[in-house]
Amino acid sequence: MQGGHNKKASGLKLVEGTARKDRVHRSPQSESVFRQKNPPSWFPKLAAGFWRRYMPALDRAGLLTEVDQPQFEMLCLLYDRIVQAEEILLREGLLIDSAREDGAKIKNPVHTILAAAQNQFRLLGQEFGLSPASRARLDLVQGELFEEPMERMYFEG
Repeated sequence: MQGGHNKKASGLKLVEGTARKDRVHRSPQSESVFRQKNPPSWFPKLAAGFWRRYMPALDRAGLLTEVDQPQFEMLCLLYDRIVQAEEILLREGLLIDSAREDGAKIKNPVHTILAAAQNQFRLLGQEFGLSPASRARLDLVQGELFEEPMERMYFEG
């Protein structure tokens, strides 16, 4: 059930004391459903770092399963591509010399690669709750990616 446009996050309901056990999103089970804890061996360094940083929290939140692995790998690789493109733009600049006879400057083609990767990253990241708005749509708050003691007390106590 998605609720209306004024839907409150579960954590806020718990704090306000308006939470109902039959309506509040329960935290996912603490047991992991994502089997691959380490990034693939062929991953570039930055993609592997992204994996190690975000996989544990997404796994705890129940946002990763084995069928999500290809999508999560793509997200990690997009992060690597974005950082590489940014480094190239910093080194070469936004404008580069063209091959035209008048020597006019043109937009660095890497900018197009960067913009496409950023857009893909944004869209794919929303699927994993990596923005405040997408966490709200997934009925997650920032703390739910980690352990929420108040929620545990409410559902277990």
